[in-house]
Amino acid sequence: MNASSFAPKAMTGAASLMLAGCYTVAQGYEQARLMIKRVPLEKVLKEGTEKPERLAKLQLVPEVLQFAENKLGMTPGSSYRHFISLDRPALSYVVQAAEKRSLKLKTWWFPIVGAQPYLGYFDRAKAVDFQKKLVAEGYDTSMGGVQAFSLLGYFPDPIYSSMVDGNDSFQFVELLFHETLHRTIYVPNAYTFNENLADFVARQATTLYLRERPEGEKEAQNYLAAESKLHGARKEFREFLKVAQAELELFYAQKEIQDAPQDSFLEKRKAKFADLHARFIASSGEKTQGTHYANFFHPDRFNNAILLGASVYESRQEPFEQLLDKNGSNLAKFIKVIRSCVADAKKSEAEIWDAVKNCEG
Repeated sequence: MNASSFAPKAMTGAASLMLAGCYTVAQGYEQARLMIKRVPLEKVLKEGTEKPERLAKLQLVPEVLQFAENKLGMTPGSSYRHFISLDRPALSYVVQAAEKRSLKLKTWWFPIVGAQPYLGYFDRAKAVDFQKKLVAEGYDTSMGGVQAFSLLGYFPDPIYSSMVDGNDSFQFVELLFHETLHRTIYVPNAYTFNENLADFVARQATTLYLRERPEGEKEAQNYLAAESKLHGARKEFREFLKVAQAELELFYAQKEIQDAPQDSFLEKRKAKFADLHARFIASSGEKTQGTHYANFFHPDRFNNAILLGASVYESRQEPFEQLLDKNGSNLAKFIKVIRSCVADAKKSEAEIWDAVKNCEG
């Protein structure tokens, strides 16, 4: 496993067009270059010149968006009406950083979207250069490719070939729901909430959508069967992730660790990582075998940035499960209720989670 194994398939608020400085100019220029290449989805489907595998997935888009809007109350707007074929497997490359002696993820503040725990680059070489710069500054880092990002309703989002090629049909549908949810509900400065909510809703929506198709229950069961293979591993991983974070918080808080020379500190930390990995394999190895979770805590491929990056996308689903249950497992009602409960965007992320917990059906 490497850092990219836990990079998000999609990210919120890639509002690089709205940033200040050189980063803004470069990112805005690259985004504009991409938008020039967009082709109406209707034309792509009519001409049929794309690969059959792409066309089969793209044909699902109109009915997925209709389902999201009409059945679930999401707001795709005019997004996903165009297709952009990329010359690379990822849309952009995300770099994350964290302090070495504390579980503190570095963030960058952007207008509108607030603090975000990453910077993204369309050019992989520039992402690598930026990662090297952060390493030289003493940070732990991770980098990975991203298939899509949401412009959060400020501009229509296209469908990128990375979204199509990087997923099977079920995963592609799930990603569409994920991105559409970001356009429907987004809370500035609450990236963990935003990503966990989008993941949760996307899985629920995909199951409902598949059950309404002509193939109906069979497709839904196939999707659930594929999802269930990861469910046990995901549960084991999330539980151990909480343990690892709590232990590392205590580890870094020790005076002898804070005061240790760098070489000595890194040796002690590697030993701690090795201990976490050995215990994870002993307790959860069988359930995570064959998944990307299996070697997550390996001391040679693990650091604070990787841990905290995974925590953003893997940490909290239970509050949503409880709220959905409160609302009679009605996903459309759940989305409406949670949208109302988190409407005050000035709340802190902790207050947002409390609002979800206290939401009524």
